[in-house]
Amino acid sequence: MNTSSFQCAQTAPRSPDSNRDRTGKGKWGLGAVLDEYAGPCGPGAKEIQFNSNFHQMKSLYLKLLLPVLFLFSAELSAQEKLTTFILIRHAEKDMTQSTNDPDLSAEGKKRAERLAALLNEGEVNAIYSTPYKRTRQTVEVLAKAKGLSINDYQVNKEEEIDRMITSHAGGTIVVSGHSNTIPWFANKLLGYEKYRPWEDGDYDNVLLITVTERGKLAKLVWLNY
Repeated sequence: MNTSSFQCAQTAPRSPDSNRDRTGKGKWGLGAVLDEYAGPCGPGAKEIQFNSNFHQMKSLYLKLLLPVLFLFSAELSAQEKLTTFILIRHAEKDMTQSTNDPDLSAEGKKRAERLAALLNEGEVNAIYSTPYKRTRQTVEVLAKAKGLSINDYQVNKEEEIDRMITSHAGGTIVVSGHSNTIPWFANKLLGYEKYRPWEDGDYDNVLLITVTERGKLAKLVWLNY
């Protein structure tokens, strides 16, 4: 794996509002946080940070996710299924439109294409979005590539999360939301308050969270794209 940098850090747990310093940043950077995962640096290594071009990032997505899911599956009973959520905030919106429901900007449309390319090689069983142009347009390219329809969901309702898990148990679900709703969604999956709303200009986070049910055996991988 050729990357411009690779670091493993022995770190103490951070406060819930320290979102921004948990990721590797850069123009085409990709950062990952593997909670409770003893990676190549040994137990307690909480952060893996590296920079990569986009083509490397696609393969790194699979190289990171698959071994982690394999380790997590060892904790399951025969009756439990591991469901994966891929949580994203909508891409950049067109700030020139005088409306509460703007389209994506040109930059946002490019990001939507990058998201589809990032997830192209992995399995996606369902796609959910809030009923707004910016959230739906962020996953439209992916939905078309996967031959899937985009399902609406109501934000900040725990029963919606439970319904998704029941409907797609053992599968992979992509959820498109907002800077305040995606952190809430992640907290409910994890079972504790870990993240606060993201900053207005924060569009490049991808949270991959695996669960058997809401708040149970939850594991997190954080990517930037």
